[in-house]
Amino acid sequence: DDTLLQRVCIFVDKVPVFRDMADRCMRQMLDRQAKEIQNLVSPRIELLDKALRSEEIVAEWADAESALNAALYHLRHLAQTWKPVLSYDMFQSTIGYLADVMFTLFADQVLKAKDFSTDACQFVHQLFGKALDSVFDLLKGGPAFVVDKNVRTWNRFQAIGRAMDMSLNDIEAALSDG
Repeated sequence: DDTLLQRVCIFVDKVPVFRDMADRCMRQMLDRQAKEIQNLVSPRIELLDKALRSEEIVAEWADAESALNAALYHLRHLAQTWKPVLSYDMFQSTIGYLADVMFTLFADQVLKAKDFSTDACQFVHQLFGKALDSVFDLLKGGPAFVVDKNVRTWNRFQAIGRAMDMSLNDIEAALSDG
């Protein structure tokens, strides 16, 4: 029963010894889940930075898409499990933290790339857009919903995705506008 579980969580939250124990467990669980996301994503995107030079779709792009789908599936599963148990703020910050882990892994690979083909720019733009939309859907709702408050890398990840869809004229105009 959800109400019984919520009452137990409220009780645990109010007793300092139990709260400290719960905080430690939550930190350990988040560390394990962050490591799981790294294990799902990192091996599949380790060559993405070099593959972004390609003028045609390559296996590394499919691997990157597969990595994103696996990470998003994992986040959705965690969200379904945690949403009924955690407070709104705790849910937002835990899913936000794990989204940061995922976003950072992808952004680091893209930022390591020395050269991008036009097709690769479109691929990254679409991949990052899918990631942003999916995380937004997981976190939306609630009284004070501000996605970039809980996902610290949101604006950076969004800017990289948008930059991949800009022409030189767009970039020049954006730089002149500040």
